[in-house]
Amino acid sequence: TNLYGILPDKSQLSKEEEHGLKRLGETLDEVLFTLNETEREVVKMYHGVGQEQSFTFEEIGAHFGFSVEKTRNIYHEAIFMLRHPKRRAKLKEFMPK
Repeated sequence: TNLYGILPDKSQLSKEEEHGLKRLGETLDEVLFTLNETEREVVKMYHGVGQEQSFTFEEIGAHFGFSVEKTRNIYHEAIFMLRHPKRRAKLKEFMPK
C-alpha cells in the first residue's frame, strides 16, 4: 500500500488542503520518530513514505541484511507500537470520519 496512491495531487489542492497535508506529514514524522531507526525505516520503505515506490519485505530485508521473516516481525511490531492510544491520538484528526 503506497501512500502516494491515496494522497491527493498537490497541484490540485487549495491552500487549506495544502496546509492540512503539510500538518499530516509533520505529525506522521513525529509519530514515526517514536520508533527506533530500523523500525521507522522498515515502515517507511514498506509504505513508500518519502520514496517513489514501496518495497516488499524481501526487498527491505535485502537492504538491511535481514531475513524476510525478521523484516516482517520488525514491521508488525512497529505497527503494533503505532497503534498505541497516545500515538494513535496524534493521527486521529487526519482519519476519515
